[in-house]
Amino acid sequence: MLTTNLLHNKQYFKEIKADIKGLKTEDKKTVKTIINQIDSVLERDEDWKTLTEHFNALHNNFYDKLIEKHPNITETELRHCMFIKLHMQTKEIARIFMIDPRSVQTARYRIKKKLNLEESENLRDYLLNLD
Repeated sequence: MLTTNLLHNKQYFKEIKADIKGLKTEDKKTVKTIINQIDSVLERDEDWKTLTEHFNALHNNFYDKLIEKHPNITETELRHCMFIKLHMQTKEIARIFMIDPRSVQTARYRIKKKLNLEESENLRDYLLNLD
C-alpha cells in the first residue's frame, strides 16, 4: 500500500533526524536547517488524510461507520482500528506510531472498552464485521 509506505518513510525521517542531531559539526546552522526541513515533512498530516480516504473507499466507509457507531472515538484510536483491520501485527503498528509494542496492546484494550465490547469478544473480529 503506497500510503503505508509513506508512513514508514516518515519513520525513517525521524531516525535520520535523530542521527543528524548527534553529529559533531562546526556547521550548526546547516544542521538546524536540515532538522527544520525534516520537521516540516513530519508535521504534515496529509499522509494520514490520504490513507483514511483510500481506506474508507476500499473498506465500505469503515471510518464513517465506526465514527457513527462510536462518536467518542479519537483519531488515534481510529488509526489503530484501521491497522488492526488490516491484520497488522503489534510490532508493525508500534513502528508506525513510534511507540512501544506494549503501548499498542494498551491502546487495543482501551479501544475495546470504549467500544463496549465484552472481554470475550475479539476486537479484530468486531472491526472486520463492522457494518
